[in-house]
Amino acid sequence: MVLTPDPEDGGYIVTVPSLPGCVSEGDTIEEALANIRDAIAVFLASLSANDEPTPLDGGTIIATVEVAVSMPPVPWLPAKDIVRAFGRAGYRADRQSGSHIILRDIRTAGH
Repeated sequence: MVLTPDPEDGGYIVTVPSLPGCVSEGDTIEEALANIRDAIAVFLASLSANDEPTPLDGGTIIATVEVAVSMPPVPWLPAKDIVRAFGRAGYRADRQSGSHIILRDIRTAGH
């Protein structure tokens, strides 16, 4: 899923690239994640009820690159607040590399 701040209305927009049309939003990161969780469930139930195939995400490649860039801190979205919000939503910070925070879903990781 992709979580994007909404500069016009505030809050966050969440999309699921592997499920075209599955979109939600929330005023906070926590709310956006909870809403997209519900949206994914409804989206998949709708596909099943209509005997439509579940999209297979065979074309997505997930990769990580590290780039040395000097950027000022973003005061409106500090990393500790992101980690805290994702933690309340069932994720934990695995590690941080520069401005990137690697999160793990503790509900499915068997921890």
